[in-house]
Amino acid sequence: MEKSSRLELYLQAFSPGYNVAQLKVPVVLIHGTADERTPISQAESLVEALENKKHSHKTLFIDNEYHGFVDEGNRLKAFRAIIEFLNEHIGS
Repeated sequence: MEKSSRLELYLQAFSPGYNVAQLKVPVVLIHGTADERTPISQAESLVEALENKKHSHKTLFIDNEYHGFVDEGNRLKAFRAIIEFLNEHIGS
């Protein structure tokens, strides 16, 4: 097997998008649109995979935010989304 093929198989083994069928719980995905460390396309691919499998999920894309949520207002949006998600799925 070629080195590039082995690397791709290795990466797929840890990729959420390739392993959606194994998920047993709902997913919350919060991503900044300006994230350069993890491109928005990766989050969009995961959302597409979740939707294709009809897996329960909540998605929040925050405009002009980076990896780690620098803006305090955006952190509050993310925290509120997480609390709402947890209340919906495990109760308050």
